[in-house]
Amino acid sequence: MSSAYLTSDDMKMIERLLAEARKGRPYASSDVETAQARLLIHAFESHMPTEAELRDLLAEHVQSRMILAQSYQRWENEGGAPRSER
Repeated sequence: MSSAYLTSDDMKMIERLLAEARKGRPYASSDVETAQARLLIHAFESHMPTEAELRDLLAEHVQSRMILAQSYQRWENEGGAPRSER
């Protein structure tokens, strides 16, 4: 990863990391995967040097999304935002 240009090996690594993140989560949407791919590509372009660091970054991103989704679901279950009557 010495260059800021993605090689086919770099793209294979990114796909491998995305596949790892996808395991156990069959509900992942293409929008989520696109955002994850962009995150990895941006990190790569910012010279994040190792696959392990990219893996950790992606794991943190996935965890953050899960926490946000759980919080939103709990909020909705508790009544969510007040709805206006028309």
